[in-house]
Amino acid sequence: MTWITDAYSHIGMPRYGGLADFVQHMQRFQIKKSVMVLAKTVPDFTSLFAGIADYPHTIRGVGIPFGQTEQQREEMVAIQLKAGVIGLRMEPAEIVANPAILRTLGEQGKWIFAISPFHSEAISRIYLDWLEEYPQSSIAAPHLLYSQSACEALKQSQQVRDLLRHPRFHVIFSRHGGTGSTESYPHSDFLPWMSYVFEQASIDRIMWGSEYPVIYSRNESMPQCISWLEAIRCGLSEQQLKDVMHDNTERCFFTEQGPKREYAAIPDWVAEQFDYQQTVRLYNHEGFELTLDVYGKLLNGYLQSDACREGIPFADYFMNQLTLLMKQN
Repeated sequence: MTWITDAYSHIGMPRYGGLADFVQHMQRFQIKKSVMVLAKTVPDFTSLFAGIADYPHTIRGVGIPFGQTEQQREEMVAIQLKAGVIGLRMEPAEIVANPAILRTLGEQGKWIFAISPFHSEAISRIYLDWLEEYPQSSIAAPHLLYSQSACEALKQSQQVRDLLRHPRFHVIFSRHGGTGSTESYPHSDFLPWMSYVFEQASIDRIMWGSEYPVIYSRNESMPQCISWLEAIRCGLSEQQLKDVMHDNTERCFFTEQGPKREYAAIPDWVAEQFDYQQTVRLYNHEGFELTLDVYGKLLNGYLQSDACREGIPFADYFMNQLTLLMKQN
């Protein structure tokens, strides 16, 4: 495939890399444009705002409702909107706790990047009502992949069907290796759910996301991630594959000029609330975790290495670094 437009990828030092890493990654794997999303635990607004400002034609930014108090979250959302984000990544608990932020996003015609929109009937109903109340706003749902057992239960829900059929609800197939599959790559137990999504949602509302660089902590590679839709043999035509991998994301996020951007100062309390004690779990296994500073250094080294460029798994790079360290000692 000549061009790829990535609907969901992460940024944020030190856990997810900086802007230079992000741009290098796009160039390395021929990713034409990308939606750059902050993660809940890494409020690196400096990198997010720089990406929005420095790459207005190729990067769109998605923020988070960060802050320990409702007042802080609303303050930080206002700052992010001023800096030019297209919307916010929000989890079910955040949706319930922040009605004023939902109202602001709706009134300004923004996007919600909804994590687990089928978490409960109550959450699905909030999203359906929000779409009804704010006709200029839309929802994109990253990581919307479910195994065969989960699929059977979801297919019984009218609200799941209503969301999938809604013209402003968009599916992002991302986190291919971390959403409950019990099979090895390409995770064929997703096929029943994918078939249901293709049946309920039109192809022009389905997108692909890499979840860079989280794929590396799951020991996946970008070449593998990019070829996943072809490898899983889900029955897409060449044009439909192009729609999902490029055209739909381009149309949703890049056909119009990005939001107006203004300088936005970041409050001191953001750095004070950053959890530098968090750990990073490797390979989805409990008990194998690295501290944030150690993982950040390893990730930075890997992103600059020939191993990353050649699609060599992060685990191999990690073991090579351990071997070198042991030899030095």
